[in-house]
Amino acid sequence: MSLRDDSARRRKLTEEEAALWRRVAAHTKPLNRPEPDPALEPEPVPPAPAADGSASAAGDRSGAAPPRPPRHLVAAPPRPQPPPPPPDRSHGTASGIDKRTLTRLRRGLIQVDGTLDLHGFGADLARQSLERYLVASQESGRRCVLIITGKGLRVEGGRGVLRASVPQWLNQPPNRDRVLAFAYASATHGGMGALYVLLRRRR
Repeated sequence: MSLRDDSARRRKLTEEEAALWRRVAAHTKPLNRPEPDPALEPEPVPPAPAADGSASAAGDRSGAAPPRPPRHLVAAPPRPQPPPPPPDRSHGTASGIDKRTLTRLRRGLIQVDGTLDLHGFGADLARQSLERYLVASQESGRRCVLIITGKGLRVEGGRGVLRASVPQWLNQPPNRDRVLAFAYASATHGGMGALYVLLRRRR
């Protein structure tokens, strides 16, 4: 059967039916759309974390510890400074002694309270004898002593072994704790072959 035949068979509404349809349509209200159910709404997708793992993700959590700086940026603690070297007392230079006293020592104007003659001693025996003599002199209250080394010509440079070694021994412990200053003696006491040694007062 063709479409034309179907349309021909359709019955037209009568005037009464058309009026009835208009009245029904005038009093008809459209249905309200239902409110969406929150439980059925999809949950929001959280943003993806930053590629470098910094900033936003850590900042959103209150109270989170700040990230540690790279190791190469952390300042190293300062290194302790080495103690200053002890003052050199060789040949009259000393700290804690006034200039007038030092000048009098160099000129032989301070009374010599005792003398130790090391001339002809070997190095080991001379060093032991020097240490014992300084201890005994300080304990007995001696202030200035004369140490005879001899000039000697047995080492390179024209200085004898003891003449070169005694100033070093006076600058080393335990002797340096007892010695305040020393200087080469005046000509009347042996010149360059002897030393004036000014001792610290016993505490």
